[in-house]
Amino acid sequence: MTAQTPPYAITPAIIRRIEQIGEAIGRAEAAGVAQDLRLRRINRIRTIRGSLAIEGNRLSEDQISTILDGEPVAGPLRDIQEARNAGEAYDRYEE
Repeated sequence: MTAQTPPYAITPAIIRRIEQIGEAIGRAEAAGVAQDLRLRRINRIRTIRGSLAIEGNRLSEDQISTILDGEPVAGPLRDIQEARNAGEAYDRYEE
């Protein structure tokens, strides 16, 4: 197999453009991953909130988000513990 030469000259300007295109693709992919992770977190919080609300838990989505971040929240201890347990169960779901 012999390498064929392209019908154009590869110049430093072309190489710079290829680098710029590669960087732009990388940034776009990274932004998509970050957006996907953010949406997963939002859906996780809403799922936990909905499940707990069915059982009479009165914590808000903001409170559940704070609990999942490991920060203290004011509220009924039973509700807070249910939210912690639900977050842990959600994490272990795939297992």
